[in-house]
Amino acid sequence: MKKLLSLIVLLAAGWAFAGGTGSIVGTITDAASGNPVPNALVTAQGRNNSGGQAYTDERGHYLIENLEPGQYRVRAEHRHYEPGAYGSPVRVMANQPTTGVHIRLRPKQQEPGVITGRVTDRATGEPISGAAVVARGPSGGGRATTNRNGEYAIQGLQPGRYQVAAAAKRYLREQYPEPVTVQAGQVTPDIDFQLSH
Repeated sequence: MKKLLSLIVLLAAGWAFAGGTGSIVGTITDAASGNPVPNALVTAQGRNNSGGQAYTDERGHYLIENLEPGQYRVRAEHRHYEPGAYGSPVRVMANQPTTGVHIRLRPKQQEPGVITGRVTDRATGEPISGAAVVARGPSGGGRATTNRNGEYAIQGLQPGRYQVAAAAKRYLREQYPEPVTVQAGQVTPDIDFQLSH
């Protein structure tokens, strides 16, 4: 009788182990900078709509628990990034974590901004046509040429801070006295220059 009870206990333990769940562990990072991405939603999708989800912590770490053994597709998303996915299905085993499921997310391209202004002769106040105005920043830059009214618009600038300068024939080049901030989808106006001979 005791042997029979022991066998039943062992079988029950084996069934419990076989029916256990596993987990997926990893990190979500910025593909450009390598920095962690907090508050990213990570989803594991298996067959028959099985799966789970979790949010990353401040270090970009996540843990999806209570997953049935099997194959899962793991995806990550964040409002400031393009959605990303792990490169291959992730196998989950019962009663153990599947580690190293890391995903790198590409930042979304933000709507570009514009710098506008006017270039004039410091002595006369007359507009200078054909002057070149150049903006340079850490994410690139742009340039424009003034029209007959001395007006210019540098378009297609990614958000950030830019050094802006103007130059024209028979005039001294002039640097704007402070960095110019460009915001996504916005026009930064009145970046004016008065050039001297």
